[in-house]
Amino acid sequence: MMFGPIDPHSGPSSDNFKVVGPAAPLVAEAGEDLVLPCSVKPSISVDMTVEWVRTDLSESSSVVHLYKDHKDTNDKQMKSYRGRTALFKEELQKGNTSLKISAVQPSDQGAYQSSCC
Repeated sequence: MMFGPIDPHSGPSSDNFKVVGPAAPLVAEAGEDLVLPCSVKPSISVDMTVEWVRTDLSESSSVVHLYKDHKDTNDKQMKSYRGRTALFKEELQKGNTSLKISAVQPSDQGAYQSSCC
């Protein structure tokens, strides 16, 4: 399965930092865990809000993962991702907004976007 493109976007402070994702699509086998790499340059704390969404879906709620106010807030998360996504919370202080998707499924294939801060 192919994952990408990953389109990183930043919040209102984008003049001060840049959100960086992988240069090429990622590939994974069904059942494997996959990390969608994303980080903020220069490394700054993104411990407030990090949102991952699917940009290739027309659903009204395409939220893959939402971290807000220092906690996961996944009440609007797509059902197919429930219990399978995680941020590296200890890395948020260093600007790492990468998302881990556990037990990848064929329905996970698509385009993802990360936004933060």
